[in-house]
Amino acid sequence: MRASAARGAAGAIVLACVIGGVAPAAFADEIGASAPAAPTQAADAPLDPVAEPALPPTPVLTGPASGSEVTPGTLITGTGRPYTLLTVRVDARDPYQLTVDGNGVWSLPARADLGPVTYRIAALDGTVEGEPLTLSYEVVAGQLPDLAPWWPQPNQRALGWVTAISGTGTPGATVHLTGDVEGTTFIGLTGAWTVPCNLTYGAYQVTMTQTAEGLGDSRPVTVPFTVVPFEPVIAWPDSEGIVVQAGTAPVVSGSVGVPGSTVVVSWGEGTSIQTIADPYRWSVTLPSDLPVGGYTIFAWTVINGQSSDARATGLTVVPAPPSPPVETPTGTGSNAAVAGSGGSGTGTLAQTGLDAGPLALSALAMVALAAGMMTVARRLRRGGSI
Repeated sequence: MRASAARGAAGAIVLACVIGGVAPAAFADEIGASAPAAPTQAADAPLDPVAEPALPPTPVLTGPASGSEVTPGTLITGTGRPYTLLTVRVDARDPYQLTVDGNGVWSLPARADLGPVTYRIAALDGTVEGEPLTLSYEVVAGQLPDLAPWWPQPNQRALGWVTAISGTGTPGATVHLTGDVEGTTFIGLTGAWTVPCNLTYGAYQVTMTQTAEGLGDSRPVTVPFTVVPFEPVIAWPDSEGIVVQAGTAPVVSGSVGVPGSTVVVSWGEGTSIQTIADPYRWSVTLPSDLPVGGYTIFAWTVINGQSSDARATGLTVVPAPPSPPVETPTGTGSNAAVAGSGGSGTGTLAQTGLDAGPLALSALAMVALAAGMMTVARRLRRGGSI
């Protein structure tokens, strides 16, 4: 019993030691095999290094070659990962950012200041900036390139209003606008520029140039554009269209965003009706003699002579159902005529719609009944029997 208890206690100690990660050799025979020692690390051993985040790839230059001469406004181009954000540093100035386009291409214009210039261009991934691409150029005198309008574009149909004219040019040059919008502005490092304005519905034209000291002026660029109203809303018929019977005068109605706007509704070549919104709602009634068939109804808004894009819905005209026949009562027999002794009857009764045959039989029966009653009365007065 004591030996068994001792072995049980030893087993408990061994189990506790194994759970604690240590299996003493003295108890190896008790558990039948040696337990492997738990791995340990010295207190002064270095920790596993944390992996550094991968740097975004360095942009690649397409041209012009670094170290060459360029004129102001010359585009310096390259490639990179599409939609990557790039950080650009020009000499010791504050950096700005540009984005690689969807085709993996980036570009920036050479500045208008003459002399040496250095560009450092690095890709940005979150807060991690990659190794920069370093470029050096010598900017020499030349004619400034044409300005590139960004908004509005030539022949643009701008919706509602235009609050600024904007575009890109040569950093360090000055933009001059003439025409329906006048103003000047300086072009910063990014090459972007903006001149504020306030244009509503109408047709406009703006001419733009850029200048810089010691450089030839750019050629004038003229940009025509219009500001047009928004499309009207067609509330009825809805977008799925309607079906009406021939002879019906369909109603088309909706709303506009500018009170008092003119709305034009058309349902075919050379067919249209105009109405004035009151103040925001409008309604027109189409002709009731539309031929059977399908129609596309267009509606557009006109303000200051400028028409919006058209909104469309559908209309189908189907034949009207035939009218039910009208039933008129008519007589079926030939009415007998009662001719007076002094009359000149036609031989027929008035057209009452009743058959003369049953009427004649009824009359004869009444005459016979009257004659029989008269015979009975005479015999009773004579004292005879019936």
